[in-house]
Amino acid sequence: MFGEGAPAATPEEQIQSLKTQNQEATNHNENLAVQHAIAVSAIEHGVGAGNLDYYTFLLNSAGEKLKEGEELSAEQVAEIAQEAKSRGVGANGPTSVDPANPPPPIGGDGQVTVEQFSAMTINEKSALFAKNKPLYDQLLAQARQAGTFLPKKRI
Repeated sequence: MFGEGAPAATPEEQIQSLKTQNQEATNHNENLAVQHAIAVSAIEHGVGAGNLDYYTFLLNSAGEKLKEGEELSAEQVAEIAQEAKSRGVGANGPTSVDPANPPPPIGGDGQVTVEQFSAMTINEKSALFAKNKPLYDQLLAQARQAGTFLPKKRI
Protein backbone atom coordinates (compact mmCIF):
# COMPACT_ATOMS: atom_id res chain seq x y z
CA MET A 1 0.00 0.00 0.00
CA PHE A 2 0.94 3.66 0.20
CA GLY A 3 3.83 4.67 2.41
CA GLU A 4 5.43 1.26 2.23
CA GLY A 5 8.92 0.84 0.95
CA ALA A 6 12.12 2.14 2.47
CA PRO A 7 11.69 2.89 6.14
CA ALA A 8 12.07 6.51 7.20
CA ALA A 9 15.53 7.44 8.40
CA THR A 10 15.95 7.66 12.12
CA PRO A 11 17.03 10.99 13.60
CA GLU A 12 20.52 9.57 14.15
CA GLU A 13 20.74 8.52 10.49
CA GLN A 14 19.55 11.96 9.40
CA ILE A 15 22.19 13.61 11.61
CA GLN A 16 24.89 11.33 10.19
CA SER A 17 23.74 12.11 6.64
CA LEU A 18 23.88 15.85 7.34
CA LYS A 19 27.35 15.49 8.89
CA THR A 20 28.55 13.64 5.79
CA GLN A 21 27.08 16.30 3.49
CA ASN A 22 28.67 19.03 5.60
CA GLN A 23 32.08 17.31 5.47
CA GLU A 24 31.84 16.94 1.70
CA ALA A 25 30.95 20.63 1.35
CA THR A 26 33.83 21.60 3.65
CA ASN A 27 36.28 19.50 1.62
CA HIS A 28 34.99 21.05 -1.60
CA ASN A 29 35.38 24.58 -0.17
CA GLU A 30 38.91 23.80 1.00
CA ASN A 31 39.83 22.53 -2.48
CA LEU A 32 38.41 25.71 -4.02
CA ALA A 33 40.40 27.82 -1.56
CA VAL A 34 43.61 25.99 -2.47
CA GLN A 35 42.92 26.38 -6.19
CA HIS A 36 42.23 30.08 -5.68
CA ALA A 37 45.45 30.54 -3.68
CA ILE A 38 47.45 28.79 -6.40
CA ALA A 39 45.83 30.94 -9.10
CA VAL A 40 46.60 34.14 -7.16
CA SER A 41 50.17 32.99 -6.62
CA ALA A 42 50.51 32.17 -10.31
CA ILE A 43 49.30 35.65 -11.26
CA GLU A 44 51.66 37.28 -8.76
CA HIS A 45 54.60 35.36 -10.24
CA GLY A 46 53.63 35.90 -13.89
CA VAL A 47 52.72 32.28 -14.57
CA GLY A 48 50.33 32.24 -17.51
CA ALA A 49 47.17 30.19 -17.82
CA GLY A 50 48.95 27.79 -20.17
CA ASN A 51 51.45 26.98 -17.43
CA LEU A 52 49.03 26.84 -14.50
CA ASP A 53 48.62 23.05 -14.48
CA TYR A 54 52.39 22.52 -14.45
CA TYR A 55 52.81 25.19 -11.75
CA THR A 56 50.15 23.45 -9.65
CA PHE A 57 51.88 20.10 -10.16
CA LEU A 58 55.24 21.54 -9.09
CA LEU A 59 53.73 23.19 -6.00
CA ASN A 60 51.97 19.96 -5.02
CA SER A 61 55.16 17.95 -5.54
CA ALA A 62 57.17 20.35 -3.39
CA GLY A 63 54.43 20.41 -0.75
CA GLU A 64 54.45 16.63 -0.42
CA LYS A 65 58.12 16.77 0.60
CA LEU A 66 57.44 19.14 3.48
CA LYS A 67 57.19 17.97 7.06
CA GLU A 68 54.10 18.62 9.18
CA GLY A 69 53.77 22.36 9.84
CA GLU A 70 56.36 23.42 7.24
CA GLU A 71 55.53 25.77 4.39
CA LEU A 72 57.25 26.65 1.16
CA SER A 73 59.33 29.81 1.39
CA ALA A 74 58.76 32.76 -0.91
CA GLU A 75 62.05 31.93 -2.62
CA GLN A 76 60.98 28.33 -3.24
CA VAL A 77 57.66 29.47 -4.71
CA ALA A 78 59.50 31.95 -6.95
CA GLU A 79 61.82 29.18 -8.17
CA ILE A 80 58.86 26.92 -8.89
CA ALA A 81 57.16 29.72 -10.80
CA GLN A 82 60.30 30.29 -12.85
CA GLU A 83 60.52 26.59 -13.68
CA ALA A 84 56.84 26.48 -14.68
CA LYS A 85 57.27 29.50 -16.94
CA SER A 86 60.38 28.06 -18.59
CA ARG A 87 59.01 24.56 -19.26
CA GLY A 88 55.33 25.09 -19.88
CA VAL A 89 53.45 26.70 -22.71
CA GLY A 90 54.72 30.17 -23.42
CA ALA A 91 57.08 32.07 -25.64
CA ASN A 92 59.12 28.95 -26.34
CA GLY A 93 56.26 26.49 -25.99
CA PRO A 94 53.95 25.01 -28.59
CA THR A 95 51.73 27.28 -30.62
CA SER A 96 48.85 26.90 -33.05
CA VAL A 97 50.71 28.96 -35.65
CA ASP A 98 52.40 26.75 -38.21
CA PRO A 99 55.94 28.09 -38.85
CA ALA A 100 55.86 26.60 -42.36
CA ASN A 101 52.72 28.59 -43.15
CA PRO A 102 52.87 31.86 -41.18
CA PRO A 103 49.97 34.28 -41.33
CA PRO A 104 50.18 37.12 -43.80
CA PRO A 105 51.90 40.24 -42.50
CA ILE A 106 49.74 42.92 -40.99
CA GLY A 107 49.48 46.19 -42.92
CA GLY A 108 52.33 48.67 -42.87
CA ASP A 109 50.90 50.63 -39.94
CA GLY A 110 50.23 47.43 -37.96
CA GLN A 111 46.47 47.98 -38.08
CA VAL A 112 43.87 45.47 -39.14
CA THR A 113 40.27 46.23 -40.00
CA VAL A 114 37.39 44.39 -38.36
CA GLU A 115 36.60 42.85 -41.74
CA GLN A 116 40.16 41.56 -42.10
CA PHE A 117 40.10 40.28 -38.53
CA SER A 118 36.80 38.47 -39.09
CA ALA A 119 38.18 36.81 -42.21
CA MET A 120 41.31 35.54 -40.42
CA THR A 121 41.81 31.88 -39.61
CA ILE A 122 42.34 30.82 -36.02
CA ASN A 123 46.09 30.59 -36.68
CA GLU A 124 46.17 34.15 -37.98
CA LYS A 125 44.18 35.38 -34.98
CA SER A 126 46.55 33.51 -32.65
CA ALA A 127 49.52 35.19 -34.28
CA LEU A 128 47.88 38.60 -33.91
CA PHE A 129 47.10 37.82 -30.25
CA ALA A 130 50.76 36.97 -29.63
CA LYS A 131 52.06 39.99 -31.54
CA ASN A 132 49.63 42.71 -30.49
CA LYS A 133 47.17 41.71 -27.75
CA PRO A 134 45.60 45.17 -27.28
CA LEU A 135 44.78 45.32 -31.00
CA TYR A 136 43.44 41.75 -30.88
CA ASP A 137 41.21 42.61 -27.91
CA GLN A 138 39.91 45.73 -29.65
CA LEU A 139 39.15 43.88 -32.89
CA LEU A 140 37.56 40.97 -31.04
CA ALA A 141 35.19 43.33 -29.22
CA GLN A 142 34.32 45.12 -32.48
CA ALA A 143 33.78 41.83 -34.34
CA ARG A 144 31.52 40.49 -31.60
CA GLN A 145 29.53 43.72 -31.61
CA ALA A 146 29.19 43.55 -35.41
CA GLY A 147 28.29 39.85 -35.26
CA THR A 148 31.21 38.87 -37.50
CA PHE A 149 33.43 37.10 -34.95
CA LEU A 150 33.31 33.60 -36.41
CA PRO A 151 35.83 33.06 -39.23
CA LYS A 152 34.67 32.11 -42.67
CA LYS A 153 35.47 28.56 -43.72
CA ARG A 154 38.35 28.25 -46.12
CA ILE A 155 38.42 25.28 -48.46
